[in-house]
Amino acid sequence: IEQLRGLPMNVGTLEEFIDEDHCIVSSTMGPEYYVPIMSFVDKDQLEPNSSVLLNHRGMSIVGIMQDDVDPLLNVMKVEKAPLESYADIGGLETQIQEIKEAVELPLTHPEVYEDMGIKPPK
Repeated sequence: IEQLRGLPMNVGTLEEFIDEDHCIVSSTMGPEYYVPIMSFVDKDQLEPNSSVLLNHRGMSIVGIMQDDVDPLLNVMKVEKAPLESYADIGGLETQIQEIKEAVELPLTHPEVYEDMGIKPPK
């Protein structure tokens, strides 16, 4: 059990139960997974939207995050995508352009950087 709970672990959100031993979990990286619930996890404490600990190798639920967890961890979680767009931000055209060039462009069009002989930033 200690090896399964060994570090590092991923944090996910329980979305829905499939059966008594399996559920759908969304990871902090975005995708959803069909995962087993390990037998040593207290299933009575599991409920939709609870934060769970996932074994990084098998993507199985090995623990439940309690409410007394470091709040800095919860601050880093993105609950929902923001609804604001660049059009909602006024007077920051230069900064918006810099963000687009530094963040969006390397992800959406890495070939632009490669054509110039520059490795796109990650």
